[in-house]
Amino acid sequence: MSCIIKKEFNHYFHSLTGYVYAGVFLLLAGFYFVMGNLVSQSGDIKVFFSSFNSVMMFLLPILTMRLFSEERKNRTDELLLTAPISITKLVIGKFFATLLFFLLVLAITLLYPVTLKILGAGAFMDTVGNYLGLILMVGAFIAVGLFVSVLTESQVVSAVVTYSVLLLLYVLDSVENLSTGIGGRLASFVSLRAHYEGFTYGLVDLADIVFYLSFTALFLFFSVYVLERRRIS
Repeated sequence: MSCIIKKEFNHYFHSLTGYVYAGVFLLLAGFYFVMGNLVSQSGDIKVFFSSFNSVMMFLLPILTMRLFSEERKNRTDELLLTAPISITKLVIGKFFATLLFFLLVLAITLLYPVTLKILGAGAFMDTVGNYLGLILMVGAFIAVGLFVSVLTESQVVSAVVTYSVLLLLYVLDSVENLSTGIGGRLASFVSLRAHYEGFTYGLVDLADIVFYLSFTALFLFFSVYVLERRRIS
């Protein structure tokens, strides 16, 4: 599996995809931090994250759209499916490679809480909570994007569908405000945004962590299942 992770991780440095993602990510992150914290003179890191976490829905499909779609388009997916490596290791390897690249770019934003600390502002637990919540939520985003990429050979379709699904899952908690029945409560439970709320205040709830990890594992399982069916067909 390590060879899959290394291959996919290095691909982001040898293609335009990785540089476009990193450039747009850092440009938008810098803008939100400067305007939300420095210009407005706010020492609350939540101001940055509350604005920026939703941006990840737009950016993550850039990383996930090619994971399997490119393989199908280039007809190299057959080589992968017949390679001496399990489908599970293949899927997990691609997932962790994407997550590692995201973490590498995200690490640059650690300069923001350091800057706030130098200026005499910022709360440690708020910072930890927001970063942890964002990482868990992005892991779920990547799992969804990877699954969509398995289903189509078009990278454009993969990106558009991934964004649409993520947007739906992100705003589902708003349905709770429109429905007082079990449907509203279920929508709130499935909403990715609803489980992120506590992290913004530095509250690390085990239930929210379990939700994100389970959600991620579920979509990775979906990807493995589809590929396994494709392998035997």
